[in-house]
Amino acid sequence: MNTVKALPALQGFVQFGNNITIDAFLLSSGEIRYSKTGAARLLRKESTWINGLESKTPELLKLLLDKGYTGWSQRVSVKREGKRGTTIAETISGDDLDILVAVEAERGNKKAAALLVSGWRQYRIDQSRRAFRLSEREQSERLNDFEQWHDAYLANQEDWEVIAEQEQFLLEPALNFTVDDYDSDPECYQVPFIFRA
Repeated sequence: MNTVKALPALQGFVQFGNNITIDAFLLSSGEIRYSKTGAARLLRKESTWINGLESKTPELLKLLLDKGYTGWSQRVSVKREGKRGTTIAETISGDDLDILVAVEAERGNKKAAALLVSGWRQYRIDQSRRAFRLSEREQSERLNDFEQWHDAYLANQEDWEVIAEQEQFLLEPALNFTVDDYDSDPECYQVPFIFRA
């Protein structure tokens, strides 16, 4: 992974849902880059996950590279508001972020899949509205819809996991009771009959 000298940048926050954001940085070239730590958080990974791909999960890195991931890390420096000095952040490109999310979704990362499904939904709705020349949705409506769909998708995934576990339990062979087992100790199956008038 290559890193070069920190470039000056403006910091912003890209909001996907009301509570789903990532730090973004605008370079003087017009390129928008994304925080490595923020990307890891989006995917529910530890903050150093991207930096550790080469040493901790080389097979994942190879898969990413095969999909077009460059791994190009660019340090950026942002002036602190009202303070002296700058803050340094490590960033990845938008294309690398997209590949990380897509590959993680393919590998079963539910958070990544929820991001893709929710994003696709927003794009589909907006493009469908444009096709019929309907009014644009307000940004707040998009953010609310993204977050609700994202959360519902994750909740449904958890529900499906519980259902799958229950189905697996039901499919496991029952304890091997046979008629002979029952006959060998019939008293353990007798329930006292109580008659009340």
